[in-house]
Amino acid sequence: MHWRKLAMLRTICFYIVLCSIFIILVCTLGLNVFRDMQMGEVADSSRVFYWLVNDSRNEDCPQEIVSKLVYVYGYYPPGSKFVFPGSQYSQIIEQNRSIAITSILQTMREKTGCDFDDDIDQWVDAFGTEKTQDRYRSFKEFRINR
Repeated sequence: MHWRKLAMLRTICFYIVLCSIFIILVCTLGLNVFRDMQMGEVADSSRVFYWLVNDSRNEDCPQEIVSKLVYVYGYYPPGSKFVFPGSQYSQIIEQNRSIAITSILQTMREKTGCDFDDDIDQWVDAFGTEKTQDRYRSFKEFRINR
């Protein structure tokens, strides 16, 4: 009788260990999928920023360049989608955004002869269409309220 209890105890322990391993594997897989989603967001933002910077260099119309600047400013703000503020991925996106904004502002200086420094508000007010100005204000408000 004692050996049956021992066998049952071993079976229960085996299933507990097996379930624990399964739970650990599922959680690890879930974290990997989540991390891959974040990296996808980083890659998407980098491609979009690169495209907009290059496109703005070929653009002659300041209103179009400012529109691209506003798009970069508002693209994947921190805390949206799968990228959380302060995370490594958010820092990479913000670094790419900063580089893209600096490059677009340099293009604006070259194309217009104006220099509002790095003050996006002044660039948008001076060269943005009403629609672009409204979009910029809504992006800015979203960032402030985050």
